[in-house]
Amino acid sequence: MLCPRELKSFLLRENGFLSQNARVKDAIQKLLELQKLDSALADAKRELDSIPKDIMRVETKKSEILGILEGRKRELEELEKRREEMRSTRKALEEKAQKYKVLLASMKKQADYDAANAEIEKFLKQAGSIEEEELNAMFEIDSRKEALKNEESMTSASVKNLECEIESIAAKKVPLEEAYANAKSALEAHSVPENYLEVYSNLKNSGKKFPIVVKWNGGCCGGCHIKVSATEREIESSDNPVCCEHCGRILYV
Repeated sequence: MLCPRELKSFLLRENGFLSQNARVKDAIQKLLELQKLDSALADAKRELDSIPKDIMRVETKKSEILGILEGRKRELEELEKRREEMRSTRKALEEKAQKYKVLLASMKKQADYDAANAEIEKFLKQAGSIEEEELNAMFEIDSRKEALKNEESMTSASVKNLECEIESIAAKKVPLEEAYANAKSALEAHSVPENYLEVYSNLKNSGKKFPIVVKWNGGCCGGCHIKVSATEREIESSDNPVCCEHCGRILYV
């Protein structure tokens, strides 16, 4: 049992500890609020920075889809051009054969007549071969036109969806800018004891990932989850922030 003097001394020590404990807890509470604002600000900035990249990604996809369609159209145009060239060549051969046919009536010599017939046969054979290629090309053109029509319809729907996605991404910008501005304003107005703020700022500026202020949990750091030497009483009573000796994060109980 304590005597009155010992009891008084004990109570003074405990009151001093409780008063100091309250100051530490107040500093930690302010630091946790600061961290929350800092984290919200970082999240808003990260999302704002990602908007142009996300839009560019969707725009690239849209360009690729349209590029594929344009490639199909060019292929069809090239095929139609080749078919027209075949038609012109075939017509020219048929005209040559017709000219020789006209000349046959005026030929006196059998040798000339036979030579003209040979030329007619040659031109008509070449024209027939080209006509077959021309027909194949015509069937392929018809098939590709039908496929292109379907592809145009699907591409149009895909492009429309991608444009809606771009609008949706862009629409995030205004509320994110507002959230960023609000968090920044609140952050600037926030007050934290200088000794706590200095350690916190140094950790943040060194690239330490959030959370920077973490719970002491059963003797372990809530950030790296490794056992620390700091005790619960030491953390609660220290006038300065107590940090994990492994990851450097600020500990609180």
